[in-house]
Amino acid sequence: LRDGHWRQNGKTLDKAPRDQAQTFVRRLVDEVKRLGAEAPPFGVACVFPDCEFSTAPGGGDLRGLVLGTRDLPHLEVALPDVLTAALPPRESPRSRKWLQKLAELWGETWVPKVSLADQVVDARERSIALDFEQLQMLDMTQGTQRALVVGGAGTGKTIVAAELCRRRARAGLRTLYLCFTDALADAVDHQFAAEFPEGERPRAASIRQYALKLLEVSGPVPRKQADSEFWNNVSLQAACDALPAEAERPAMVVVDEAQDFEAADWMLVEQLAGHRGLWVFKDPRQAFWKKREVPAALMETLGGQLMLVRKYRCPRALADYADLFVDGAKASAPPAVDKASGAVRLVEAEADKQVDRVRHELDELRRQGARPQDIAILSLAGQTKSALFHQEKLGTHRVVHADAKAAASNVVVETFLRFKGLERPF
Repeated sequence: LRDGHWRQNGKTLDKAPRDQAQTFVRRLVDEVKRLGAEAPPFGVACVFPDCEFSTAPGGGDLRGLVLGTRDLPHLEVALPDVLTAALPPRESPRSRKWLQKLAELWGETWVPKVSLADQVVDARERSIALDFEQLQMLDMTQGTQRALVVGGAGTGKTIVAAELCRRRARAGLRTLYLCFTDALADAVDHQFAAEFPEGERPRAASIRQYALKLLEVSGPVPRKQADSEFWNNVSLQAACDALPAEAERPAMVVVDEAQDFEAADWMLVEQLAGHRGLWVFKDPRQAFWKKREVPAALMETLGGQLMLVRKYRCPRALADYADLFVDGAKASAPPAVDKASGAVRLVEAEADKQVDRVRHELDELRRQGARPQDIAILSLAGQTKSALFHQEKLGTHRVVHADAKAAASNVVVETFLRFKGLERPF
């Protein structure tokens, strides 16, 4: 307030704060009356929440009616005096109906809430910005032919690995992305196909399906026993007998989920890459088979180790919860969940009621706006022991496996091993 004029951010206001409030409160009183209630006595005071002062302005009609930043922590003391100064001497209405009408007007029962569908959109927008931070590593290592990248769950290894393939492909190089999980390979290959509709594009495959396709070129391959020994033989045969001609091999091989590759798989990778480009991405903490390692001789050719540290694709509360079960940690009972974060919700159910309970949770997610393609149901029990894995419907919801063609528009039911490397919001 200067020379009788109110100013805000250097500009003179057309109306003083109290005048603005007087205009509004008259409209409010008219609305209370329109709703059939007798209006209570009313007055106007001002609060400047960002303004610190020891002595409030006291000229004219402002005396005792202005609060500032220093009053906010002590409103229970300050407000009664303001109320006394602001209200004219007048009897209160005989009915308290005006209180009910004020509550309705203010929407007292309204609780701000963002639908699950909108939460997914918001999270994706945040992830795009964070993806950009991780991809800066590729800018700094441009031209690096060989590297080992280590990162925990949710640090964006697959994002960086796939982007590396895109960049090499745009530079005119034949590029191959290899991983361990079929569904992850399919998802990455679909991305590549959509982004490179013409000309040479990056290719993606799981290491063992790639080996199988190499062998099938020369004839049918028996698939009666698709166990570890079978796949080892497939990889070994492909490495020894079925590699493409030198001129047809990729200029860059990118290996994701490297902690899961067996010795025979690595032989195929080494033969395929030769002395050309090779980037290897791994997370030792995600190693399901503890004795599988990147061969020492190959490690020496990869040069320095790059680290992805920030777990930005996984809520902090979820990462903390997962940490309770790794590195040999054991829990006799489910650990407590940080309910305030909203990232993890723990529901316990008896074994014979598990499917019904999951169906109920699925119904609730859908009711709140989550889309089918945003939901994954994962089992730790494995394919043969899981009561969920072989379901085709849960209630009214169709469910499919992650490598099904319809996975992009449906709820996925999977074992955690077959889903590894993929992600869904719920």
